[in-house]
Amino acid sequence: DYSPKGIFKKVWFEKHTLKVPAILLLILPFEASSSDKEWEEKEIQLVKDIQHAESQVDGSKTKLVLILIQEREYLKTQEGRERAQVAKERVLSLRRCVDFDSKRVHLIYTADLLNASTSADMQKISKSLYTSCIEFYKKSSKSVKDMKKFVSTSGMTKEVQYIMSARQNIKIGHYYELRQEDSKASKTYKDAYDDLLNIIKQKNRKPTNPNIYSSSNVTINEVKHVAEIVFYKLCRLCFLQGRAVEAVRLFRNHMHQLRDLPLANAKSGGGESEMGKLKRAVVECEKKAWATRQCVNIANFLHGYQNILTEQQRT
Repeated sequence: DYSPKGIFKKVWFEKHTLKVPAILLLILPFEASSSDKEWEEKEIQLVKDIQHAESQVDGSKTKLVLILIQEREYLKTQEGRERAQVAKERVLSLRRCVDFDSKRVHLIYTADLLNASTSADMQKISKSLYTSCIEFYKKSSKSVKDMKKFVSTSGMTKEVQYIMSARQNIKIGHYYELRQEDSKASKTYKDAYDDLLNIIKQKNRKPTNPNIYSSSNVTINEVKHVAEIVFYKLCRLCFLQGRAVEAVRLFRNHMHQLRDLPLANAKSGGGESEMGKLKRAVVECEKKAWATRQCVNIANFLHGYQNILTEQQRT
């Protein structure tokens, strides 16, 4: 039987938020007005630089996008027809050398960079890069959903099924967040939170046949720590959508469900040893520390939300 080592890798969020980009921008100087011989030499060097950059993302789903910077004191839309045609042909030649489509190669003039807020070319490139990022996270979501759909649960205990479901829902919810689909993210995180509560219920359930039932290695404390992350994300989404009342309701339910866990084992018979008392004191301290973090989180959200409302009233 499959027994997961834990619910979630603690480095997953950092990895998929900061270390695995949707796109990698390679920014290189470009000059279309050079002679044919100079361009041939420059093109060879550009191809080498691109191939080196591609080797850095080889094996990952990150897409390499090339940004060519050409020094001009005027906007790209103000370029003469003949020069613009030469630049277009040389960009096309470079694309063919590295087998890049038009969405992966962009030519920008320095004047457009200096006027990014008004430049039509900069707005077009920004939209293209944004679309590429959204497509990346859609594919990432689909990959997790496919795993959820096709991985067989036969032979898994109910507890392990809930662990797998919680893990997958948290990942999907995070990808929805990155896609800025907050409603879908909230719903998926709520499903993940329910899965976590069901893990606890399964752990507290007395097996009807101990010979065929085995609990996973996941502890109640691990469930609480993962629930803390999911609760934080749910609260953040509630406040972003102006649903402060719902966030407070979630907080109260969160504390009611998990604050006192894990429950202390009743001591039978004689007195408790000094080591037992120490362990019990440590457990109680951990519970209070956990509860304090939840209170601090909701207080910070409420304080920030109050500041936003105050600012809106002034304006």
